[in-house]
Amino acid sequence: MLLRSNTSATKANYFQGDEKKTILDSQKDAALKAIRFLCKKYKVEICDVNFEQLMMYKKCSTFYQDQAIALEEELRENHLARQVEQPHCLPLKTVELDFFDFLTNITYRLGIPMGKFDIMPMEPNMFQAYIELYYPNLPQPPQYILGDSCTRAAKARQNVTKKAITQLQSDYKFTVRDVNFVPMIRAWAKCSLFQKNAKVWNRG
Repeated sequence: MLLRSNTSATKANYFQGDEKKTILDSQKDAALKAIRFLCKKYKVEICDVNFEQLMMYKKCSTFYQDQAIALEEELRENHLARQVEQPHCLPLKTVELDFFDFLTNITYRLGIPMGKFDIMPMEPNMFQAYIELYYPNLPQPPQYILGDSCTRAAKARQNVTKKAITQLQSDYKFTVRDVNFVPMIRAWAKCSLFQKNAKVWNRG
């Protein structure tokens, strides 16, 4: 895949997909690499299916890293100087995936009929949505997904459909390889490493 800016004199950027079983899968991989590159370059944040897990593991990494460093400083006579972290730069723009459209696509591919969907007004000035899912291919009763209370109806729809996608991933054993999937896996690995380091220092 080739990306070239119409407003910049910089050289073009090439993105090559990893070796996959099909050409389409390799093209998707190259496209995701290009999107991640553009997000980093232009400070764009994409709120997709794996975004919340990515943020959770990043916070987990920071917690265990700080804990390990604190324990290390306590155990050593000469305290180590902590490295000053660079301040987190806020994204210039946030792009959020339409989870309802994405859920519709997933249910179509899985052959799952979507039942009732409704957004209920709550008091005061709050909204809550629910979705009913039928599993014709699995020996399970219908799933009723209830979302959290939100300040806007659109946010309530996003919330419940994202929960439904997470539920389907668990029941049908599939993963969503979106833009934040690879960064989320890396953040999970980093979090696990810092957690082990913190336990080692704690035993010491």
